[in-house]
Amino acid sequence: MKKNLKLILPSFLFGIFLGIFVTQYFLTFSSKGKANAAYALGLDEYKKENYHKAISLFSMSIGLKPYWYGSHLALANSLKMIGQTKLSLEEYNKALGLLKETDALEKADKDYILNQIKLLKNSAVETGTTIKKGERKSEKKSGSHLKYVRGRETVIY
Repeated sequence: MKKNLKLILPSFLFGIFLGIFVTQYFLTFSSKGKANAAYALGLDEYKKENYHKAISLFSMSIGLKPYWYGSHLALANSLKMIGQTKLSLEEYNKALGLLKETDALEKADKDYILNQIKLLKNSAVETGTTIKKGERKSEKKSGSHLKYVRGRETVIY
């Protein structure tokens, strides 16, 4: 009887450990797939100029995969298109902070982000407005978009 108890407790603890590990692994794998799907759907909505839907989808992607700079960059672009300058600047800065610059495309993204931040700040100065925390400034939507294909994803600026 005592031998059985000695075997049951370690087996029970190992089973709990294994169950937690496997559950965490599959939840992580599942959330990354959902984040990629939300990002892809957000790009589709952005292309259709449904910026509010795109913002919702990019925000969902960020919620599932918060350290992915691409979602922050796409969200910043969408916010800029609806005139949310302050929020757009915050997202550009988050994307810039998450950027690792491991390849030429990420270096180009860094240059793009820095340029967008500069343009938004200059636009605020030229119009005589200041961008303060919580303040929203409206901007006219530009009709042209810069687009390039990166791996399997299309990035629209």
